[in-house]
Amino acid sequence: MRRRSVPGKLGQEMEIEARRPEATRGRPPHHRHHHVLVVAALVAMFAVAPLGLLVRLTSGVEPGPSPEPATTTATAPAHRAVTVLLVGDSLIHEAAAGITAELPGTTVIDGSALGSGLLGGPVDWFARAAELVARYRPEVVVVSFVGNYDPSSGTFAADTPAYYAAWAAASRRLTDQLRASGARVDWVAQPPLHPANFYGIAATRTQVLTAQARALANRPGVGLVGADDAVSTADGSYTVTHDVCGVSATIRLADGVHFTTIGGDWWGAQLGRAIAGLEQLPARDACAVLVELDPALG
Repeated sequence: MRRRSVPGKLGQEMEIEARRPEATRGRPPHHRHHHVLVVAALVAMFAVAPLGLLVRLTSGVEPGPSPEPATTTATAPAHRAVTVLLVGDSLIHEAAAGITAELPGTTVIDGSALGSGLLGGPVDWFARAAELVARYRPEVVVVSFVGNYDPSSGTFAADTPAYYAAWAAASRRLTDQLRASGARVDWVAQPPLHPANFYGIAATRTQVLTAQARALANRPGVGLVGADDAVSTADGSYTVTHDVCGVSATIRLADGVHFTTIGGDWWGAQLGRAIAGLEQLPARDACAVLVELDPALG
């Protein structure tokens, strides 16, 4: 406890006694001795009195209780601003509106390129990804490719061991490049394809590419998101129609690969929820999103 000095009033009284006129100081010695004893007693009392007692003696005011330590109630932190960059082909482009509507407060950039892939073709994804990341500085990059590949411009046939090995190497390279920017990378599990689709893509391709993406998701900062159950049968097979918020809707086009508008929005909304869960972002109700994007459902 910090010591307090004796209040100045006592000092003043002692000084006044010393300055009294000679006539007043001529009292009997025993009277002056009595005053000296009283002053000495008061000085001793002030020297040992607690701070609270000093306050009462000098001010005549009873002090209140000591204030309690100030407390603050922790409030939930505000939702951090996050930019999500979509990288991939036409399927992720068809899902972009649903993903965007599903993630309130999140900036979603659709950087997809139709018909593109990682093994040549119309887009150099390593250069394009570097440009998009430098421009938008995303915290999260969502990567979705169905495996587009033009054999006429390559050295091997599609859906062969050589093709899958090359695709796996390209996927690792793109993942490493994106992670080097500091962004988290979420690969998308591809939806099932019709076995006899218009493009001649092997129906098993999406299974192989998803298995490769799952292996990448074992790396730090890399995840896997999917919404196959929203666009497939109970056993995971391709389907043209699906229940969408209580309505049987046509979700796939006749080419056996792409989505209808409602199908793309529905897949996108479900992917958005998966992204939100993995990245701890706010998400909306998927059916509310669908009614907003496709009023006919309401």
